[in-house]
Amino acid sequence: MKERYLYPHIDALALFDAVRQGLGEGSVSPSWREQSEAALAEASSMLGLLASLSGAPVSIHPITTQEGGVQRWLLRRLLEVPLGLAMGDIRGCEHVEKGAGPIAVLAVAWSRRIVCLSRECFERYLEELRPHGEEMACDRCGTHVPPPGPRTAMAQLGHTILVAGLCQECLGAGTQAG
Repeated sequence: MKERYLYPHIDALALFDAVRQGLGEGSVSPSWREQSEAALAEASSMLGLLASLSGAPVSIHPITTQEGGVQRWLLRRLLEVPLGLAMGDIRGCEHVEKGAGPIAVLAVAWSRRIVCLSRECFERYLEELRPHGEEMACDRCGTHVPPPGPRTAMAQLGHTILVAGLCQECLGAGTQAG
């Protein structure tokens, strides 16, 4: 299966490992670490809330670097979010763009926009974050999914939540590889 990525020519997993190894334990200030932990807690709470409010079946996937499977694809897509922001291919709400510190954010695989979880930003971009048209295809393999469309899958890495629409075959790959 040919998987779809924002940056298919960049090995986001190798880049992530290199950055992690390059950062020493003392390279993060205590205040930054506290902000990051608060953002992580907010994202974790929001993940559960989004799943319960969706009104449709939602799969929440653990993240793994295991070869194959939807979990690895989700991890790689999650790692593309900061890369896309740095390269200017992904835009964030004004709070994300300011980059004053770690904040919980929501990214969707079919959009090049991410938003913080503040009510104001979330409501403003909600319509843009809903799938439509060509977005009725599976975000992982690109197969068109007839109505009601792809099934929602979510994953979290740190304070970033990724929402993707997956076909039944890709969802099945998650249970077989995980």
